[in-house]
Amino acid sequence: MRKLAGNNEYRYQQKLASEQVFEQDVERYSIHQLGAQLDIDPSEYEFMALKSAVVLFILDRRLTKASGAAGVGRIITRLLLNAKTGDLQNGELSTDWFHRLCEKLGHTKLDAFFKQWVYGAGCPLFKVNQRFNKKKLVVEMNIYQIQRERKIKPELSPTNFMREAKEQVSEVWAPEVSDPFTGPMTIRIHEADGTPYEHIVEIKDTHTKIEIPYNTKYKRLKRSKRAKERAMAANGMDLGGEAENDVLLYCLGDVLQSEDEVKDWRLVDWGKEEEDRMGQESYEWIRMDADFEWIGKIDLIMPIYMYVSQLQQDRDVVAQYEVSSKKLQGCNFVLTNPQSLQHVLKQNAHPLMSTILVRTLMDRRYFHGIRTLAAEGLTKCATPSLNWVGQYHLERAFQEFFCFADSPMPRANDFSDRMGYLLQKAIPVALSHVKDERGKVPMSVRRFFVDKLKFNDNSNNEVR
Repeated sequence: MRKLAGNNEYRYQQKLASEQVFEQDVERYSIHQLGAQLDIDPSEYEFMALKSAVVLFILDRRLTKASGAAGVGRIITRLLLNAKTGDLQNGELSTDWFHRLCEKLGHTKLDAFFKQWVYGAGCPLFKVNQRFNKKKLVVEMNIYQIQRERKIKPELSPTNFMREAKEQVSEVWAPEVSDPFTGPMTIRIHEADGTPYEHIVEIKDTHTKIEIPYNTKYKRLKRSKRAKERAMAANGMDLGGEAENDVLLYCLGDVLQSEDEVKDWRLVDWGKEEEDRMGQESYEWIRMDADFEWIGKIDLIMPIYMYVSQLQQDRDVVAQYEVSSKKLQGCNFVLTNPQSLQHVLKQNAHPLMSTILVRTLMDRRYFHGIRTLAAEGLTKCATPSLNWVGQYHLERAFQEFFCFADSPMPRANDFSDRMGYLLQKAIPVALSHVKDERGKVPMSVRRFFVDKLKFNDNSNNEVR
């Protein structure tokens, strides 16, 4: 995947697979035990293939960090060589032999890794809170494992009904989930000067308390600095020495910034209260498991604007996905208590949320999966209380990308641009989920689809 489609697509697909494993690995056997259960329900093979591939991925991450060059690729090469020379008895590969080979070539002990991810079942669920201690100049973090609080039995659905029924008849019961999961975790703190500082923490218990030293002496960059600079320059004002001492950070999503565009697109910016609070922060954002060495879910309690910084400034597509899929689509940007996201998650949307998502959608530098997620998130902002701003942004984005100027008529289809094609599909899908107070699709959305279907031009499509 990395060679054919690039590193972003590869990591993006691995992240999606990791989330599927977390959702499905409830009340299931370990991948080492699943082979004996295939005669009960062959559908277990699909889960075994999914999880085993992701386990090999995180094993490769652990080995590469520990030994530098000896990743899973080198181990597979040695394995095939041993099979050719007859070192494998009967040409069979056992888990114990593979375990020993990984330790030999990786020069590291992997007993805990295999116990948890190969012989054990389930995935960890972390809840993390953080606080900056000004007196000690450290970031205090508490990492809790709460997987036992997770709902044990999944609801019956068409995908798991037959498996559940067969296991019930055969009296097959899943083992206990590993508690706690242990191993190294990389924490990356992006401090005020834009420098990422990495810290490797060893997770050994259900509760891990750590103090991470702070390095930067600069003040945090305010998110509105670029807009203020443009406004001051337009008024002929000198920025003075204050601007020279600030740190400039390049970021994605820095589109639709002019006054005319802000007014025309109905965009909003952070309020003065939020800007003051952001200016007092000592770092831009914190990233847990920055090296993608875990399969699980991490709920890190941070202010929303830190997640926005992560979305716009972290170049890693996995970091962008974590924000756009989990944080921005489930909050209302009420920042009265920035120490807790519990007050803002799963609430009504806010115009600022729509502004950030549409800027993500319109920035061609983002990976296509992130832009697609932004389009889905805009559906949450298509409500009467927000004057349907999410719907407006979706229609305006489609108009900008795929229609003639000042006309609802779409241009001739061009399937040579795969990213554009994926976006051209995602925006109408997002619009189809817009509903009014009665649960019906608004008439304006129906007209949008009628116009696009009426003028859809396929005359230039290649005939094969």
